[in-house]
Parts: sequence; structure tokens; C-alpha cells
Amino acid sequence: MRTISNIHLTFSATLLMLGVWSCTPKTTPSQSKEPLSKIVAGYEKLETPAQKAPLLKAVKDGWKPTSQAKIDAQINALSSKLFAVQANTFYYSKYVTGSTKTPLIFYRVFGNQARLGGPYVSSKPIKSKEQARKENALLSEWGNSIEWEAKIEVPKGTIISVGVVGPQAGTNPPQFLPGGADQILLPFTWLSNPNFKVAVRKLDKAGKPTTNFKTIQVGQRDALQTAIKQKDAATIQRILGE
Repeated sequence: MRTISNIHLTFSATLLMLGVWSCTPKTTPSQSKEPLSKIVAGYEKLETPAQKAPLLKAVKDGWKPTSQAKIDAQINALSSKLFAVQANTFYYSKYVTGSTKTPLIFYRVFGNQARLGGPYVSSKPIKSKEQARKENALLSEWGNSIEWEAKIEVPKGTIISVGVVGPQAGTNPPQFLPGGADQILLPFTWLSNPNFKVAVRKLDKAGKPTTNFKTIQVGQRDALQTAIKQKDAATIQRILGE
């Protein structure tokens, strides 16, 4: 399994990772106050006049870099569309969004009201039900019975958000869970994507696996998700063959 250190942060890297320029242009509020040395990616590789000519022509023709404030607003708008969730599920509401540089494997515990196809996953498999509930801050009122675990292989180029699980307080029953595990947010429609490889195994009351991971083809995933929620043993048996 590759770790989340392999994640390439495309928003910060492609928009803000930059090259060299010798002057600071005059700006309007919609333009950047930063020198082009901090804006144009790869400019440091342009060593000859011929290599620099296209950029110089663009500047001469009127191209000006957009301001950081405008870029930040655009990124925030995009992020809110991709990940319309409360940021406070992450510790201090801090997370980064980027695309996977290589295929990665993540894990998700689920059962009862918690769906197989939920977007929150972890970088590590379950060790125990008690630890998973505490470190993933899975409040009892959310109805996650932690009876199943999914192993999800995410393809290269998938946009995800990465952070740490924040602490949660619940009321039904009164509860506090500290969080602290890695938390990754997948695209909401990942379950129906055939490029995502999914395998599922059953867990016992302590959270220990009782079966091996069984690969679930894309056409069976919704049916398995519904069968687990409805406790349809016959359909579960048919799909998993256990």
C-alpha cells in the first residue's frame, strides 16, 4: 500500500508553484502583486531567448497574472462543489485537496446506517472496533455498527481531501470521541466508478476479520450496500459467497 505522502497537491502545486521573472508589474485589484518569479511554473527552465519568447509575447499582448485573492476564491468555490461537507469533521477544520499521484489503497468501516459507499475513508485497516470508533470519531447516533470493512483502491488522478479526524461530541447518547486518525474524503460517487477496485470483509464484535476480502464488482456494489443496510442475509450470501 502506498501512503498519503504520494499525494500530489495539484491546486497548490499547479497554481502556486512558480518560476523566475525580473520585474514586478503594476497591478489592479484583480491582478497579482507577486512577481512572475512566483507565478509562472517552469520559467526557471527557460534559458534562451527563444525559450522565453512565448511568455514575453504573452505579456506584451496584455496577459497579466490573476490576483491570489481571486485564485483563492475560485479554488474555494471549486472545493465547495466537489466536497460539500462540514470542514469541522477535520481537526481544526484543516485539510488539503489534491489528486492522487499513484493508485492508493484506503479502508472504510461500515454497517447498519453507515453505507459501503460513504466518502470518508482511512489510510489504515481496522485494528479493533473500540479503537476505530474513538480514532475515527464515529458517534453512536450515526448508526455505524462497524460490522464490515471495505478495501478501496483509488486510481491515479483522483481528487481527494486529506486531513486528521477531528473530535466529536454527541447527544444520543451523550458521548465524546477524540478522533486523531487519518481522514481522507473521496468523491461522493466513487462506489459506482468501475476504476475504483473494492473488496469487502466481515468483522466480528471486536472488529477482527472473520472472512477474507472479497472483490465486489461495480454492478454488485449497490445491491450489497442495500442488503447490508436491510440485513438481507440471502443477498449478502449470494454476492459474497461466504
